[in-house]
Amino acid sequence: MTVSFSQINMLKSQKIYATFVNGKVITKQFYDIYQQSFIENTLYTELFNNLEHFTQLYQHIGYYLNFNVEGEFFYISRSEVEEDADTNATKIQAILLIIARYWVDKGFDLDYLATPVIGLNRSAFNVSAELVDKYRCC
Repeated sequence: MTVSFSQINMLKSQKIYATFVNGKVITKQFYDIYQQSFIENTLYTELFNNLEHFTQLYQHIGYYLNFNVEGEFFYISRSEVEEDADTNATKIQAILLIIARYWVDKGFDLDYLATPVIGLNRSAFNVSAELVDKYRCC
């Protein structure tokens, strides 16, 4: 059953829209560096609890609201075929591969990348342009 607009939190709805139109995804949790733990994302909860409403809303303004169950995130696209998502996924996978190669070249265990308190520091990202050129294939 679709809920009415008056039942939806307007500020959260606006934040959701602003997040999506800036090309970002909304994940179930986000990492809080101060608490050093994952925290539930209230925007994700709002989307999840009112999925039918938001699905219709985004259809009305020319988007498709996509929900990835396995990855627990939402994003919008303009294409039902999700070509945009495939392109973005490929770009993200390429960056992750470059990061993994860099990490292994430095002699670190890949399992450490999944640990939020270890991860990469800013200096690793400062060499990202060099890494892209170094690991570019073809």
